[in-house]
Amino acid sequence: MRAKVACIRLGQSGLSHDEIKQGREEFRGYANLAERYTQPAPPALIITHGLSGSGKTWLSQQLLESIDVIRVRSDIERKRLHGLAPGERSGSGIDRGIYSSDASQRTYARLTELADMILRAGYSVIVDAAFLKRGQREQLHDVAQEVCVPFVILDIQTPEHILRQRLRQRPQQQLEASEAGLAVLERQLSRQEPLTDSERRLAIRVAGGEPVQPAALEQQLRARLVPVHS
Repeated sequence: MRAKVACIRLGQSGLSHDEIKQGREEFRGYANLAERYTQPAPPALIITHGLSGSGKTWLSQQLLESIDVIRVRSDIERKRLHGLAPGERSGSGIDRGIYSSDASQRTYARLTELADMILRAGYSVIVDAAFLKRGQREQLHDVAQEVCVPFVILDIQTPEHILRQRLRQRPQQQLEASEAGLAVLERQLSRQEPLTDSERRLAIRVAGGEPVQPAALEQQLRARLVPVHS
């Protein structure tokens, strides 16, 4: 509509050279913008990497509001696999119930399956999960390579004292899908597998304990989302 208005203005008589130039630039700007909106960006696969309480879900939510991407959350899919609503408590202990080793393997297999489906449908996807095990990350990296799309790891590093503070407050938050508390954090700290050198080259490091500038992160992310040619 605005491109059409710019054209109508260009048809008016008595316009100066500068006004005609400005009108043409305005038209081209709106026309190019419309073209970008009708041509979605090539798909890409983004995963988060961080301990419980690091801010993975908050960060992925910011990206949902700024780039064209579908989010898949491990906390939601884990409960869906066990017939639970997102905010419903499972009563599971550490390494038990929906957080047992078998349940976690099923959850990450489901995340991998969903990411593959979304990418093959032509959409970008961000998988919101801890991805503390190398094998979990490799599953998603393999999907990205098979579908020939860019792969980016959002490596969220948050100081331990902030993680503990956030997890103490978590039980007070209504409809929180994650049940991870301080005991889970202790287990993660002792068992996490850091990113390898090759993984770090695919990662964007995010300081989870500091205010995040979504626009700056979006710019970094877009620079990485370069189409991969098979």
